[in-house]
Amino acid sequence: MCLVLYIGSNQPSPLIPWHEEAPAFHVIDLPDDAQAVRNHLAEPFVYYAGSYERCGCAFNFGHEYPDYEDEPSELLAAEQSRNDLINYLSRALPKSGSMKIFSCWANEETKAPEAFRTVTPAALGATDFVFQTPELITIETGA
Repeated sequence: MCLVLYIGSNQPSPLIPWHEEAPAFHVIDLPDDAQAVRNHLAEPFVYYAGSYERCGCAFNFGHEYPDYEDEPSELLAAEQSRNDLINYLSRALPKSGSMKIFSCWANEETKAPEAFRTVTPAALGATDFVFQTPELITIETGA
């Protein structure tokens, strides 16, 4: 089962398409089969954010099970995806004011969040930061 992330914003945010030939961080419009996340994200603009793996699993790679997730090339690609997510949020945040991330397992978008926290984009880069499921995270500049 894959981790998936959805971003809610008060303002439109740029899309970053998925490229099969060059897998990387991407942000796309909310897929039709994931509309249920709107029950958790009240923001008018909701997007799907994926890592180089297409899903969100890489956002936790090396952080959730550091003793086992130690493949150097995977760690590098996962950290790049996480850094790209942090940079994306950091650039969009001033325009939006605050943003939300709903994280869950794929096909569990209807589940209500069980964990809540407020963080800055930089906090997502901490070695002990792990996206929980299902979780609703508020992203603010001065959290």
